[in-house]
Amino acid sequence: MPLGQLAARFEINPNLITKWRKHLLANMTSIFSKKFETGPNTANQLADELYKQIGQLKVENEWLKKKSDLIIG
Repeated sequence: MPLGQLAARFEINPNLITKWRKHLLANMTSIFSKKFETGPNTANQLADELYKQIGQLKVENEWLKKKSDLIIG
């Protein structure tokens, strides 16, 4: 597919595709030689962080509910 058609299809500037291509060609061996972390530790760390954020949001939500009751009620 020609560069112009590719850029139009994904609604991006053709210069960006050219830049990405140059970067890929210059760094191809190092990009594909790195191991991608998808082990259980990564998944567990992500889950732990998300549960932590959920807990924080619940605390903040309850605090806001109490404050709004004081103002309204």
